[in-house]
Amino acid sequence: MSTQCHHLWMKNDPTYPARFAASQQDFNDKIDAEIIRRGHDGIDDLQLYRGAPIMVADRNGKPQRLVKKVYSDGLLMFAAKGAMPHKYKENGTQINAVGAVQINLTPSEERL
Repeated sequence: MSTQCHHLWMKNDPTYPARFAASQQDFNDKIDAEIIRRGHDGIDDLQLYRGAPIMVADRNGKPQRLVKKVYSDGLLMFAAKGAMPHKYKENGTQINAVGAVQINLTPSEERL
């Protein structure tokens, strides 16, 4: 679908904006679920040796591919900042694009 069609439908189809918003929310929910899955549940990373899967025996002696559970600390922290910004917000000094220094203070620091 072209962006032209999208803009045309937004302008001319009274039902399209609501359907588009619902679609965006569904997509956002899928992104949230994937962030949690990778950060909390982890993903199986196939272990390779010289480009081939490493094979190990399971409890019954049957060969299986060796996988390592890998977690994304960055995605988990990203989710925590979104869910609990009061607890995991960014603090400290930041330099913006024009080179000005911005200092973020917590409420207790603002009293000083």
